[in-house]
Formats: sequence, C-alpha cells, structure tokens
Amino acid sequence: MTVYLLALGAALLFGIGSVVQQRVAFTAPPGKTLRLSLLWWLVRQPPWLIGVGTAVVGNLFSGAALGMGSLAVVQPLLVARLLFALPISAVWARQRLAGRDWLGMLATAGGLAGFLVIARPDSGTEAEPPGWQWLIVLGAIGTVVGVLVTAARRLAPAREAPMLGAGAGMLFALQSAFTHVAVSAFLDEGIGGLLSSWTTYAVAVTAVAGTLLAQSAYEMAPLAASYPALAATEPLAAIGISVGVLGTALAVGLIPLAGFLVALGVMTVGIYLLATSPLVTGQSEVIARKAADEEVAETEREIEGLLHDLSDEVTWLEECRTRTRPPGQAAVDRRLQRLDDLVPRLDSALARLADAGGRAAVESAEQAAEQAGTPLPERPAGDGVRSGSVTPARRQVQEELAATLARYEEEARARDRRLAAEAAELRTRAETQRRSVAAERRSG
Repeated sequence: MTVYLLALGAALLFGIGSVVQQRVAFTAPPGKTLRLSLLWWLVRQPPWLIGVGTAVVGNLFSGAALGMGSLAVVQPLLVARLLFALPISAVWARQRLAGRDWLGMLATAGGLAGFLVIARPDSGTEAEPPGWQWLIVLGAIGTVVGVLVTAARRLAPAREAPMLGAGAGMLFALQSAFTHVAVSAFLDEGIGGLLSSWTTYAVAVTAVAGTLLAQSAYEMAPLAASYPALAATEPLAAIGISVGVLGTALAVGLIPLAGFLVALGVMTVGIYLLATSPLVTGQSEVIARKAADEEVAETEREIEGLLHDLSDEVTWLEECRTRTRPPGQAAVDRRLQRLDDLVPRLDSALARLADAGGRAAVESAEQAAEQAGTPLPERPAGDGVRSGSVTPARRQVQEELAATLARYEEEARARDRRLAAEAAELRTRAETQRRSVAAERRSG
C-alpha cells in the first residue's frame, strides 16, 4: 500500500509542478523561445522555482517508491500525472473539461500504462555500457530531437508545442539513463567515481537541453498541447534506451507485440484528442497574439543584427582613410560587396517587421475583445456610423477596443520609424563611402 501511495503522490506532485511551470513560462517575454535567456528569465521568477521544487519533491517520492517496489508497478502509476496535471490546469484557467478531454487523458494514460504493464521491463545491468553503444544512442536521440525541433519551428504554436514536448521527453529519458550510470558509479567508487564519470556531466547538459525544450513548449501554448506528448515520450524513450545500452529485457512474443501496438495506438489517439481539444483551440486568440509578438521580436533581433553589421562595414570604410597604410583595393571591394548584400536584407527585414507589427496589433486588440466578450468593431468606410441596435455600454466597450487597436498601431509605427531612421542614416553613410571610393579610383 505504501508503494502505491508514494507513486500516486509523486504523480500528483509532478502534475502540480508542471502546471505551475507552464503558467509562469506562458507569461515569458517574446523572443525567448529555444533560447537560454528563457531559462535565465524563469529562474528569476519565484513561482517557477516553486513549481520546480514541487517536481523535485515528486522525484524523491518516486525514488522512494522505486526503492520499495518494482519498476513494473511504479512506472504505470506515475503515468497518472497526466490525470492530475490537466484538470488542475483547466481549473486554474477557469475552463471546463469536456468529455473528449477526459477521454483523451484516459486514452493517453491508459495506453502508456498498458504498454508498461505488457512490456514488464526488468532493472537491467549495473555495469557501465561501452562507449560505442552510447554513441549510437546519442546519435539516434540527437537526430530525432533535431528533426522534431526543425520541423516544429515551421508550424503554428499549437502544433509546435507537442513536437517540442516530445523532444523534451526524449532528452529527459536520456538524462535518466545517464543518471542511472552516474549513481551506479557513485555507489561503487564514491565521490571520486562520480566525478570521474562522463555521465555525471552529461546529466547536466541533457537536463538543461530538455528543460529548455519543455519550457519553450510551455511558453507557446496551453499545457494540454505539450504535456501529453512529453509525459508519453519520456517513459517510452527511457525503455528504448534501457534496452539498447543498459541490458533491460522486455516481454517478447506475438501477444506482447500485438499489445504494444494496441497500447501505442490508443495513446496516440489520446494525444491527438488533447492537442486538438478546446483547452488549446479555445485559446487561439492568446496563442496567435504570442506568436505575433514572437515574430516581431525575432524580426527586431534580425534587424538589430543587420544594423550592427552594416555599421561595422561603414565605419571600417570611413576609418580606412585615416590609417597610415590604407587597405588594398581587394579589401575595400569586399567591404563594398558586403554593403550591397546587407542593405537589401535590411530593407526586406524592415518590410517584414511592418507586416508582423500590424498583425501583432490586430491580435492584441482581438485578444482584448475576446476577454471582454465583445467583438472588435469594424472600421467604417464612411462617417463611422453603423446601423443596428447597440447598447451604450456595449458601444463604450467597442470604442475602448478601437482605441486599444489604435494605440498598438501607433506603438508599432513608432518602432518602425526608429529603426527606419537608423537604417536611413546608415544607407546615407554607405552611399557616401561608395561615392568616395569611386571618386578616388577615378582620380587615381
């Protein structure tokens, strides 16, 4: 009985910790997805640290449960974290769980638990695997995670989050395998063995990489979009790694194989139901606003980099005339060619920023309208008077929303004017240098 209580307690703590982390990550400033600056921002948020601490206590509970019971008993119970996390997240967001949401949770958790029960994985070997086996596993995991991240960046946030969650789950599974070997080294050789084992340092690297993927997934969409994929992928990948390098044995035969396929199919259906649930699609305005802000931040970062590079090139050309030994013609030509490359890229980025800023302004106003329960008023083509029965209170809300949209648009225009002014100044300086170089060559 104690084993069951510890395992379920761990699942509850994992669920609560994940909900808290996602709520904080979702408020992160734009432009931090898949960047270490996201983690730096998060570690300075006390609520996020509380969520991490809750998950750490959950790890202690699960460790105690594994110490008292078998992996085959404890691991399926830990899957219950899905059944805790998503209802808690829905209550916190004041959303109602529909029947399809409960079906999705039960299918995901039941399919995963069924797979673990059918597989009956043993504890494996305690010896450290040879290096070539680790290289194969690292190559396979790295390739899959790289493909997931690359493909995810081309999708909408609600579709990107599950793929990043799956990648995080695979990295956390790899971290668990490294931890298993590192702890074995500590038990056999003490602190010296722990510090001399490369897996000790691999634990830290994979933990940071996995956390970055998980928090990036949490940052871009509600928990229901990413958490099922993460929670399902982690134990499955852990079993695969254990079989490949730690000597873990699974049940074999036609019946277990058929059971594996059925369990995986049920789990996949559950993840799909949750990823397309109103828990996710019902917040489309919020997700769209975050995506638009993210696009603006990324484009601004690109423009700032182009402005920096263009300034460096122009400054080099300006200063080369004051040197006692002027640079050769080939060096000057390379700088001029660099200018010819940077200026069109800068113009293109400024145009994209204007488009992205307009979308962000509209998404911001539409999000405010959705939260107020009032549709955003259309802009009249004539004198601004529209027919229809509109109460004074509703008309006031619409006017406030229209003012909000106008304010967002003015902020976007002010930003565009500032960057365009910097770009115009650099273009003028660049053109001056082109003329100066041409004049010098004609006179020479």
